[in-house]
Amino acid sequence: MVNKKIKCVFLVDDDSINNFINARLIRRLGVTDDVIVSLNG
Repeated sequence: MVNKKIKCVFLVDDDSINNFINARLIRRLGVTDDVIVSLNG
């Protein structure tokens, strides 16, 4: 099985705590190196 990274993840949520937790989880899982976070879509 080949593990490929996603080029970029874009998180949009108005809750900064959720964004922080999700971005940290995504980085720790090694899914991507680039996580962009927005508080307002």
